[in-house]
Amino acid sequence: MVDDYVKSIRAAGVEHAFVSSDTGQLGSPFQPNALAWAAQTLRKRGFTEHELDLLFKLNPAKILGIAPPPMTATK
Repeated sequence: MVDDYVKSIRAAGVEHAFVSSDTGQLGSPFQPNALAWAAQTLRKRGFTEHELDLLFKLNPAKILGIAPPPMTATK
């Protein structure tokens, strides 16, 4: 199932995608933990820190119309 998400994100392009969660329900993982797991999983599948910043920070901020948080410094 994760591979399907990766293929979809790559097909759309990270600049046109974002990551969200439906956790927070009784019996589901704590939302910050679920999002951290998602980031770790995408990182293991080759996503860069810049791409993760787009998926988890910048693109959601754009959708909400708020200022984005600081981006991760790249080396």
